Amino acid sequence: MPHICIKVPTAGGKDLPCPYCGKKIIQKIRFEGMIQLFKDWEIEFSSGAVSASEYSAGLIKMLTPFQKNFHPIEAVVFKRLADANRKIPEKTFQELMTEIRPEALKYLQKTELAILDSIEDLGRCLPKRTGRRLYRIVSAG
Repeated sequence: MPHICIKVPTAGGKDLPCPYCGKKIIQKIRFEGMIQLFKDWEIEFSSGAVSASEYSAGLIKMLTPFQKNFHPIEAVVFKRLADANRKIPEKTFQELMTEIRPEALKYLQKTELAILDSIEDLGRCLPKRTGRRLYRIVSAG
């Protein structure tokens, strides 16, 4: 599961990298401000004060400056959501996720099959009994 890097301001105001991934860490006060803004937008959207396109555009605009700090999979998902939002701006983020889901599942299945094929190939190097058990596991997956 991806993690969000948050930090408490350090002495001298220096930005420290995340000890796990090395990415720039979002300052805690900025992160908390973003979360509060998301909550405010959600209330406005739920009440009808903000349209789906305004809500989605606001989220994309807020997250765009952080793209350079995204992990690769986060960057791909964000790009797909932003592209989908440009094509269909009247949809909510949830609806956009539903729109991009089939393509994402195809990619996942293709990746999964490649991994299973590699495992099957490596299984040929194992003792026969272990190889047969591994083949049954991979075939069931």
